[in-house]
Amino acid sequence: MPFDPTSTVPACLVALNAPDLDEKTLYDIGRYEVRNRIMTIRGAISPVVFGGKIRAIQLYLDRQRMQARNLSPVDVMRAVELSNIFLPTGELILGDRDYFLDSNALFKQVPRMGEIPLRTEHGNRAFVGDVAQPTDDAMIQTTIVRVDGRKQVYIPVMRQKGASTLRVIDELRDKLPEIESELTRPVKLELIMDQSVFVRQAISSLAREGILGAVLCSLTILLFLGRWQMTGIAVMTIPLSVLSAIIFLSLSQQTINMMTLSGLAIAIGPMVDSAIICLENTDRHLEQGRPPDVAALKGASEVALPELVSTLSTLMVLTPLAVLPGMTSFLFLPLSLSVAFAMTTAYILSRTLIPTCAAAWLKPKGEDEQPRGPRGWIGRASQRGQQLIDDGIQEYGKLLDWVLDHRGPTVIVAYLLLALVLLVLTMAIRREFFPMADAGSFEIYVRAPSGTRLRVTNERIAEVEQFIRGQIPPKDIKLIVSEIGVTPDWSSAYTYNAGKMDSIVRVQLTEERKKGSYEYSDQLREAFAGEKRFHDLEFSFNAGGMIRGALNEGKTTPINIRVKGKDQKTAHRIADRIRRRVANLDGVVDCRILQRLDYPQYVIEVDRAKAADLGLTQEEVMKCVIAAFNSSIQYNKTNFWIDENNGNQYFVGVQFPQAKVESIQTLLDVPITGINQNKHDRRVAVTRQPNLIPGLERTEDHGNPAPVLLSSLVKLSRGSIPTEITHQDILPTMDLQVGVTGSGRDLGHIASDIYRIIDGHFGRLQKEKKSSQDTGTKWDAFDPDSEEQQILQGTTIELSGEYARMMQMFRNLATGLSLAVVIIYFMMVALDKSFLVPLCVLIAVPLILIGVWPALYLTKTSLNVQSLLGIIFSVGIKVANTVLMTDVAQELRKTEGLSPIQAIRKAAEMRVRPVTMTALAAFFAMIPTALALEKGSEANAPLGRAILGGLIAGEPATLFVVPALYALMIRGNPTEPRDPVQAEREAEQHDQGQDEAG
Repeated sequence: MPFDPTSTVPACLVALNAPDLDEKTLYDIGRYEVRNRIMTIRGAISPVVFGGKIRAIQLYLDRQRMQARNLSPVDVMRAVELSNIFLPTGELILGDRDYFLDSNALFKQVPRMGEIPLRTEHGNRAFVGDVAQPTDDAMIQTTIVRVDGRKQVYIPVMRQKGASTLRVIDELRDKLPEIESELTRPVKLELIMDQSVFVRQAISSLAREGILGAVLCSLTILLFLGRWQMTGIAVMTIPLSVLSAIIFLSLSQQTINMMTLSGLAIAIGPMVDSAIICLENTDRHLEQGRPPDVAALKGASEVALPELVSTLSTLMVLTPLAVLPGMTSFLFLPLSLSVAFAMTTAYILSRTLIPTCAAAWLKPKGEDEQPRGPRGWIGRASQRGQQLIDDGIQEYGKLLDWVLDHRGPTVIVAYLLLALVLLVLTMAIRREFFPMADAGSFEIYVRAPSGTRLRVTNERIAEVEQFIRGQIPPKDIKLIVSEIGVTPDWSSAYTYNAGKMDSIVRVQLTEERKKGSYEYSDQLREAFAGEKRFHDLEFSFNAGGMIRGALNEGKTTPINIRVKGKDQKTAHRIADRIRRRVANLDGVVDCRILQRLDYPQYVIEVDRAKAADLGLTQEEVMKCVIAAFNSSIQYNKTNFWIDENNGNQYFVGVQFPQAKVESIQTLLDVPITGINQNKHDRRVAVTRQPNLIPGLERTEDHGNPAPVLLSSLVKLSRGSIPTEITHQDILPTMDLQVGVTGSGRDLGHIASDIYRIIDGHFGRLQKEKKSSQDTGTKWDAFDPDSEEQQILQGTTIELSGEYARMMQMFRNLATGLSLAVVIIYFMMVALDKSFLVPLCVLIAVPLILIGVWPALYLTKTSLNVQSLLGIIFSVGIKVANTVLMTDVAQELRKTEGLSPIQAIRKAAEMRVRPVTMTALAAFFAMIPTALALEKGSEANAPLGRAILGGLIAGEPATLFVVPALYALMIRGNPTEPRDPVQAEREAEQHDQGQDEAG
């Protein structure tokens, strides 16, 4: 099935705020009313409700009164189950009428449940009200949600696959007032933690940067072409191509998102390349005195084939990436489609609209002796610019002559420079999976000691929230949302919390913030570490936002070390030893083992023989214990009560009041009865049962057995259990999570250090490799009790997480680029009818790294998905520009009989203007993206910087190194030039002869 990781991350939260309502009512409204209405919004998913209390009918038991009447919690539960029933009574047919039958089998008023009889013997009657108090209350609370310090309820809203985040949230925001007006109680619905703000800001930034890039590109074209008419014709292709791309993206069920906009942004330069080359060639024919229509026809037809190859070359470097599996396809398919649609449209326009407009609007040189451009300073500046360009082309010709005379040393120097750059900078460049961008919010995972009560955790989180507000200026902080604990049902799949001691504190920053999410995360991390009152708490930060969380499939840290084995304790020991070493690495933060083994527990060891001797089963004993302290609802969900006001049903159960659970003795004094106690002669003497209520004497049992106290059947022992258990491939797993600071060392170098720590010290590297993108580097773990590093059979160590995906992505990109190069090579072989010319072009491609590596290093930009995409796109531009030059050289050899050196010399002079113009157009189009001038655009900055570096190095390589390589590799003597008119006439005669033969 298609995979969309962003659909698993909440797009926003809907908070329910009503100061006059309790948590139980808020949860009820959220679950039955608000959530159901949200699900009606197209593309929205609202799976669970967080916070509040789950409404339930609880019969709070009085232990002393139950013992006085020889009753146990299960006795009361059974009586309620038999008296409060939901049965379809059916109908009564009398004569010509049908009558619906109803009864009082299901209680309509909760207090009347006290009238349920427990015993009906004469002199020994008992009712539920004698031993329990029916209350419309809630189940034991296991989770609390705090919104700016107030206890509330919120509903996470996710988007369905293929739906637009902006459309879902906009429709939800519009419908919130309507939903509010239809609620049974007055509740204020607030849209909080709105991720669409970041998405909208990023899209807006990309759009503005694209427009600015288009403007700079247009000015570049004007500078080189020197005519407003030609500039206008070329620029027309940008909006038309973008509009066409948007239409086809919609037809292919893609949305306008960061990847599609990135594709349109990087395609701005290549979109006008076809038009520029066509117009420049047309202008050359106009200078030769040809009529506009002839000049336009020849100008378009002569470059049609090489332009097709150059366009396909750019597309070929992206196509393999779109079809590779997993995350690579998810990221690059939308981008590749947007580039393909835009450039295909631009090529079609350059063969149709551009020549038509050129024929209609342009005039031969002889008909217009006036200087080009408007009069005044603009006209003078244009003329001056044209003169400088012409002078530059002349100087280029002189320099090219020198290069061709020293072609061997030129090539050697170029590749020595490449080797030097790679040797010096490769290890110094940062490596990441995806560039760090300010998401406008961050999360703090707070863990109290295992077993901490919910009430205590709530108090500690209140202190944490107050401390955060003291560290972040009020004008920079917008909202703090805390999620404490976890509901033990399927909603636990949507939270990182493992118990009541865990919390997630989400901090939303304002748009006018002075610092970004990563900066505030680093600041708070240091502040919490220096505050003594928080030393018993464990903190972990995640500032990656929705995009990083989606790409990492929900994991909170970029590096995850998994220790898998049958023995959890041994696996935990290995993970802890690795943690101690890894935590000391420079740049590592928030290093912790996710699964803890220290949750306190009491083990109830029932004496089965003794219980059986008293007519009790293990089930009866444990059901009484569960009912007393956790409500019988935990195992009996067949009994419910229907609220006539809202029509909803709620579970009914029995339970001890939590306030009456004072010590472990309360557990030992739980009364136990069983249905088989009547069949046994042994009874617990009444004299051993204390008079628990002064003045209340026991009645005669009349055959009813006295309950047995739990203390007489069990032994208690203390121990500990895991806070949570994680499995992978059925085996229990310990996850060592390793964070990376936002301002320190990068992911790639830290992961390399971790690799060296694990390899040879904690495990032996496995040789076999799997193809799954989720599989990282694996080792067979060493036995921690062995000094000779013996392999612990069945236990492995795996370096996974975002790092594993980064390495898999890099491999996929390398594979895709290799496939693209092979395809481009054979496509150029067909064009040039030579195996050496395409090889000459491709050999020069790596030279773009001479500019890319310094550009990344000097701007402190990492090598990541975006920068690699920029490198790949630079390869396409480099090949496209070079094809124009080599194609003309090959054609000159055929038509004019020139030698390879003469041909490449003349071809370079002919194509220097369009090659330079297209490179500069792409260069200036990428400047706004590379500068990341606005918030939300940081993620695309590496892409722009890589392209700029590739263009800076690629242009000299195209203009000097490629001619030198061509002169070195291509052999052949000058031949007799062929008359183009005669060649065309011979071709026509040949075609006519074939037709007559047919």
